[in-house]
Amino acid sequence: MGKTVTGQRRQPKQDRATESRRRLLDAATQLFAERGISGTSTNRIAAAAGMSIGTLYRYFADREEIVSVLRNKVIGEIEHQVVSNVIAHFNEPPQETLTIAMRGVLTVLVDNAGLLRALIAESNLAGSGFAEFNRTLRLVCHGYLSGRLPPDTGADLDVMAYVVAHTCMMTCYGIAGGDAADQDPETIITATATMVGNWVEAAMAGAVVMAPSPAPPGL
Repeated sequence: MGKTVTGQRRQPKQDRATESRRRLLDAATQLFAERGISGTSTNRIAAAAGMSIGTLYRYFADREEIVSVLRNKVIGEIEHQVVSNVIAHFNEPPQETLTIAMRGVLTVLVDNAGLLRALIAESNLAGSGFAEFNRTLRLVCHGYLSGRLPPDTGADLDVMAYVVAHTCMMTCYGIAGGDAADQDPETIITATATMVGNWVEAAMAGAVVMAPSPAPPGL
């Protein structure tokens, strides 16, 4: 008969690799928040994760790759909150849809506040991945508006999508960044969603006409 194996089962290699990556990313997230990106070396990240520098380089080429992975993770979480909530609450009043989506975005921003401060402090927004995210957000808003507004409103959906996306996101950024520390976040979200939602609802009823701007002469 074969030997009976007792004790903890050996973790599969793929699971161990996933766990190692997670520990390194968690350590980097904390260090970036505390020391900034430029003040954090790969040696320090490896030590904080309880690993050798050689182990770190098995998973990441350099610190910049770690930054990129963390940045894309946060952006992906924000996009998920926006897209999933807009889809789930598509047919509800715009005020409600925007309120729920903004709550989800704010949760991600608050949970990753330290990392986001480090990214913004040491990366220009055009190169940090957030410019691409903002374009994606406008596309989501454009799709939402085109599905909710009747086709004969004459509304400029590009302009409306820009205003909706940036008004809501800047409100969330401001709350997460502490710009309104003396105010109740839920009150600010509700007020913003109501203001923007009322505008969208008026456009749905045909009360707001925003015709596309004419092209300059000669074009």
